[in-house]
Amino acid sequence: MNFDPANTSGTFPHGLRQKLDSAHSAFLDYRHQGMKHLAGMILQEMGADHGASRNGSATSGSLETEVIPSSNASPQAEKSRIKPPGVIFDHQDLLEFAGGKISNVFGPEYGEIDKFERCVRLPMDPYLLVSRVTELNAKLGKFEPSTITTEYDIPKGAWFCTDAQIPWAVAVESGQCDLMLISYLGIDFECRGDQVYRLLDCTLTYLDDMPREGQTLRYEISINSFARHDQNLLFFFNYKCYVGDKMVLRMDNGCAGFFSNEDLAQGRGVIRSKDELKILENAKKQTFTPLLNCDKKQFKREELLHLSEGNPASCFGPDYHFPNQNSSLKMAPESLLMTDRVVSVDINGGPWGLGEVLAEKDLAPDHWYFPCHFKDDPVLAGSLMAEGCVQLLQFYLLYLGVQTRVKDAFFQPVHGLPQVVRCRGQVIPGDPLMRYRMVVKEIKLDPIPYAIADIDILVGERVVVDFRDLGVNWQKKGRNSGSTGNFLKIQKVKK
Repeated sequence: MNFDPANTSGTFPHGLRQKLDSAHSAFLDYRHQGMKHLAGMILQEMGADHGASRNGSATSGSLETEVIPSSNASPQAEKSRIKPPGVIFDHQDLLEFAGGKISNVFGPEYGEIDKFERCVRLPMDPYLLVSRVTELNAKLGKFEPSTITTEYDIPKGAWFCTDAQIPWAVAVESGQCDLMLISYLGIDFECRGDQVYRLLDCTLTYLDDMPREGQTLRYEISINSFARHDQNLLFFFNYKCYVGDKMVLRMDNGCAGFFSNEDLAQGRGVIRSKDELKILENAKKQTFTPLLNCDKKQFKREELLHLSEGNPASCFGPDYHFPNQNSSLKMAPESLLMTDRVVSVDINGGPWGLGEVLAEKDLAPDHWYFPCHFKDDPVLAGSLMAEGCVQLLQFYLLYLGVQTRVKDAFFQPVHGLPQVVRCRGQVIPGDPLMRYRMVVKEIKLDPIPYAIADIDILVGERVVVDFRDLGVNWQKKGRNSGSTGNFLKIQKVKK
């Protein structure tokens, strides 16, 4: 079918809106009834089903937890500071929540949490990407629908920007305050340091170009429902990201849960369904003729860094030398580069015949992304793994020479295309290597170049992350932001 982003927010013929609302209501009812089964399915993949029935011990909806206020709240609790109007927690509060005492931020009734070995936290610098909290609607001890609104001021000259544009990872990660919201509800009174937060599912849809330095991102984050399965709690959430009054990104179908070390160690990784396997078996082979040719099939980190500097000729060869044509078609800065080597490029590989790329990232406990995410619970952020996927697709488009079809362009997300992420394992200090396996399922040149790919991320032989329908295109600088959806129609791969 034709997928048209321009129709995602338009008006509807008479009667259609009522039918859509009715269908949506039925979907919500079905989703609520299916939470028990969903919880069991997810927890089985995560190694946390404990041999129990998938349905027998699960509950869903609004839940309550027992909160035991601290009998000796910390006398060092920080005195209230004068904050700007409309600010509930400022950046200093967020820094304290990430690396200090929870009770200094939420109050003495949370003092018990500060005694636990681990608790829910925001990332610390340099991956704390929130400036303030402006709204909070939640109650301690009540696992019920709750909301939080946050803002992030993108710094001028930020370390992660490429020619003033933020990367995919920052746009996604700045909506990180579902962590703060679930903490405020009191999850750690239940987990008591024995279970930790892990993201499981989300669907990302970009509705505009990537934001830029100097802008403020506003995230409206909602926890919508909960499901309990034996000792594990899952919650379902979403967010909407705005620049001013314009929504630029939405995250739907978010799911996260709390797991013990044993659960996480026994996780089975992503398990493909029969329907998913059938799609791969029935994929129709296509062809795409590269616009430039490179004989190399393997690339070292030093060569990939040339792409971060906007110098594809030094990576791919002299045929790729087009000075001053696309100075901003770069991969992420070195500190954010999530690929250390490309080990294989097959332009005719994959189920669709449009390309398969294998790549690797070396890991070390002292690399910046482990100590900051999180205190006492180091784990590689899912947003950084997704960033590695984006970078790999950018690499492949440059490898094919698609940049010869554009001038003075930026990499941008395909607007209106839902991108589905499943996380069924963790990447932690001690894991030496992370591998990417990308298959391209669609490439088009007109009206503008774009590509869509599926990527698996593996630790050992286990698929820990499955990223489907990642879409990247190229847009000319200076055009009216958000115009992609007015003309780009994507012929979706049939599923």
